[in-house]
Amino acid sequence: MPVTFEAAYRAKARRVGGWANVPPLPCPDLGGRVFWPDMPWHRPAAGLEVDEIRTAMLAEVDVPIRARSTFRDNVRSGTPYQLVDGMPLTKVWPVGLFDGLGWRVPLPPVVTRFGDPTGYLTDSQWLGIDLSGEHAVLWEAGTLGVGWRGWQARRVWRSDTGRPFEESGAATASRIPMLALMPRPAEELLAGRIPRALAVSLPASPRWHWPARFSDGLHPSHPIEYGDRLVLPPERAAELRAVAPNIETVAVINAFEEFGAYAADRTMREIDAAGNTRLPMHPGIDVQVLDGEGGLRLADFVIVKDYPR
Repeated sequence: MPVTFEAAYRAKARRVGGWANVPPLPCPDLGGRVFWPDMPWHRPAAGLEVDEIRTAMLAEVDVPIRARSTFRDNVRSGTPYQLVDGMPLTKVWPVGLFDGLGWRVPLPPVVTRFGDPTGYLTDSQWLGIDLSGEHAVLWEAGTLGVGWRGWQARRVWRSDTGRPFEESGAATASRIPMLALMPRPAEELLAGRIPRALAVSLPASPRWHWPARFSDGLHPSHPIEYGDRLVLPPERAAELRAVAPNIETVAVINAFEEFGAYAADRTMREIDAAGNTRLPMHPGIDVQVLDGEGGLRLADFVIVKDYPR
């Protein structure tokens, strides 16, 4: 049976003197796979009209943002993803006793989740990808962990990338698959370029528009909608590049400028990115290290019109 990252590495962490000294579990190279190539996040934002009214409203919720990014050092935090080609199916039960019969999921031998090691009943999404077929199959599980019945999750989504995007699902509040909008460590971050828009976590919203297809319905008083495409203006991007500590951070800044980012998931309004994880993020691509204590904020961006409202 698969085990959690925490269970597999508890003894090793004790032996080497703490979680920070445990070797990282790198995310796999996906070989440049493109998911849903017809989606707008693959197209540069240049030439799109700025929505001046909605951009002005960003000042109402001017909080730090968090990029939904993968991390080379998954020991401390981040959103890792794992290859599940050929993995045996494991029974995963719903968290609620009367919420159905559950799912059969191809879990790897050691399961790494968002924020590991954090334990169960946290924001512990798990992402898996099967590249064995002609089209990639994406798996996302929300709040995946070991409970009293064995492996449990609040929900599991399976998305065949050979089918229309509208048939996909995800653990994000917007139901935009995270794997479609996250940078890949080896083939993109270390190469210095991310060829698509990213996903960002922002204050929760009750409203959404395409490509988002769902909402968590929280914080109804602010103007942000899931599916909004935020773009970093060139002058602000240049300022951030001047203080960027490494090539990974530059790659994220460039992606924000060239392609933008979609509001895809929620984060608490009063807590910044570093405060939303149990342990520190990898500093290489934590946008909070930029521009002093203020970090990268909503008011740094503009909202562009890339879909009829």
